[in-house]
Amino acid sequence: MGEDDILVFIHHKLQDTMTRKARYSIIRRTFGLVLGSKIKTKNQYIIHINHVIPLGRLKLNKDPRALSDKKWKDLETRIYNTYPTQEILGWYGIRDGMEAMLTEQDQRIHREFFTKSWQIIYLLDSLNQSSNLFYWDRDKLRLLKGYYEYQDKDTEEAPVRENRAKWAKRGLIVGSCAILLALGLPLLYEYYGKRQFENHNHKSIIEDEDTSGNMDKTPTQQSSKISEPIANAEKELEEYAKKIAQLESKLEEKEKDLQELKENIASEEDHQENIPSDQVTIYIIQRGDNLYKISQKFYDTEAYAQTLARINRIEDHRSLTIGSYIIIPGLEEIENME
Repeated sequence: MGEDDILVFIHHKLQDTMTRKARYSIIRRTFGLVLGSKIKTKNQYIIHINHVIPLGRLKLNKDPRALSDKKWKDLETRIYNTYPTQEILGWYGIRDGMEAMLTEQDQRIHREFFTKSWQIIYLLDSLNQSSNLFYWDRDKLRLLKGYYEYQDKDTEEAPVRENRAKWAKRGLIVGSCAILLALGLPLLYEYYGKRQFENHNHKSIIEDEDTSGNMDKTPTQQSSKISEPIANAEKELEEYAKKIAQLESKLEEKEKDLQELKENIASEEDHQENIPSDQVTIYIIQRGDNLYKISQKFYDTEAYAQTLARINRIEDHRSLTIGSYIIIPGLEEIENME
């Protein structure tokens, strides 16, 4: 099988998952299996990798324990029972500072356990942030020049929505506090003003009866007690007003970022719809989509709806989930599948 005979798609989150398992686990998991699905067309295999299973540490010149005969059979059975719709597409290895290149150990492992023509090796170098794919070319392992990474449609919009909701919630809280202060300030004036008037009259009556001549001291002290909380409340209200202005500015920036993101996504979708008919397309399910509409959209006929269901292993047309993806072969390829 030559390089033109294999087409590989990898979910963009898998590399982060593998490197995290290798870096932060108590037992570093630098070796594991890659799972997914494959499609055999007339001219090539389409390999879609969407899951990894870390198995353990890949030590130099020593085969992993998971590849012993007994453990390997148990592992195949467990994978089949847990992921019945997926296949073992090959394996991955992570190493530091080797630029993701094959070693003799890698070749020996692949020749003994991953002999099917479409099974691949996915190697990563966590230091240099590089990765390589290797595939069978007849009886030799060769470097694949490139592969495709994809992501779910909602992946990029989710952080923007989350940040926008967070700032909106904070703005609501601050705004509520400001309104309460604004409503409570007149009551504060009324309460302390009334209290001052009653205390002043009461004190005047007592002092008139006592003829003590000490009528000036109490009003001055009472005025000081009233003005202090009012000044504090006004100062606090000014601080809340400043915070609200800052949050409104940040909210405007987030809305601009969200608009740019929506425009970029729309541009990518337009580009996706204009892909030539002889290429494979990864299509993101939209609201209101079904396989008949998708077939009409890409092939100008609803006749290939059942073929798309068979390619993507869809048993129920109503099970399409917004934001999930399906594989759309080129027109020539899907005609050959009929």
